[in-house]
Order: sequence, then C-alpha cells, then structure tokens
Amino acid sequence: MPFLVLVKDEDLLKKINSICCYIVYATLSICFLTVFCAVNLALIPVAYLKTVIHKVFLFMRFRSTRYGKNLGIYIVLGIPFLLCAQITDVYRFLAHSYDSK
Repeated sequence: MPFLVLVKDEDLLKKINSICCYIVYATLSICFLTVFCAVNLALIPVAYLKTVIHKVFLFMRFRSTRYGKNLGIYIVLGIPFLLCAQITDVYRFLAHSYDSK
C-alpha cells in the first residue's frame, strides 16, 4: 500500500493498521476457532459423565433430597447446559483473540 507513505495523520494510520491486522488475523482466528469448538464439543460427553458421577457420589454420601433433585435436573438438562456454555466460550474466545491490550 504505497499510498500510506503519503498519509501523515497518525490516527488514520493506526486505524488502517488495526483494520489490516484484523483482516489478516481473521483467517488464523477462524482456524483456531474451529479447533477450539471441535475440542469443546468432543469433551462435552466427558464433562457430562464426570459431573453425573460426581453428583451420584454426592447423593450417595449425603443422602439428601437436595442432591437427588440436583442429580435429576442435571441428568435431564446437563447436555443443554453444556451446549449453551459453548456459546459463551466461543464469545470469550473471540473477544480475547481480538483484544489488543
């Protein structure tokens, strides 16, 4: 971009540089985001089973109806909860990827 040599406004040059960095980094970011999402989705069953086993142990240890309700709710809604958490994970991943501070 030879015309940038002629531009003397430092704020404009910083904005142009920032836009160029975002464009160049976008391809790399898409690759990393794809891997990040794939690993997160692959680990959902592991996280679900680990949490169910943990809640079963808590229920067996304390024999409280509170732990039983908690276990029942998680067995039914655990996968949707984990899938909803993926949305916030992707948002935070992208926010931190493009954070320039």
